[in-house]
Amino acid sequence: MERKRDFLAKRWIGLFSILLFISNIALVGCLPKPKKYLSTDGRFSLEFPENWQSLEKEMWSVPGELAMFLPRGFFNHDPVGCIAGSQRIPRDLFWDIDRINDEMHQENFKDYQDVQIEEEKKIDLKGLEAKNTIYSVSDNGRKVKLMNCITMDNDRIYSIICGVPYPKFSKYKGTFEKIIQSFKVESSGNGLFNY
Repeated sequence: MERKRDFLAKRWIGLFSILLFISNIALVGCLPKPKKYLSTDGRFSLEFPENWQSLEKEMWSVPGELAMFLPRGFFNHDPVGCIAGSQRIPRDLFWDIDRINDEMHQENFKDYQDVQIEEEKKIDLKGLEAKNTIYSVSDNGRKVKLMNCITMDNDRIYSIICGVPYPKFSKYKGTFEKIIQSFKVESSGNGLFNY
């Protein structure tokens, strides 16, 4: 009698596991697909979570060069978001990703205290060499963690910066990585430097 009960229990556990596995597969198939963003100048695209929104801003009076991605209801939730942008590269920095990364680091974080590089690595973004850096910075006593990825093509540098308060970073790290990995240069410049 006990053997039969053990057999039935194992069988139910097995059936339950199979049903759980099938329902997870079905759920993954029904998960919302990411939204695709294409800059108005057509230079770059990326994907971001469906429950986020994109806001495009003009930078130096040129549309399509800076976009923000924030969760809907941003002010009611974690202060988290990403910014993606592009700008022309000065001729002396052309194709030196390490130098560009260093100069951006100095410029972007000059007003912050306790800036620390936690991780720095080169990655491939659809055939383009990129540098992905994770920083922690202090801003008015608040510790923030940022993921900054830069890459370049013929005449432009592209930067994607994602950030969140320090304790929440691990919760959003996967989302940030997916946004960065989805980045694609859609239309390269002509290689001319028009200043």
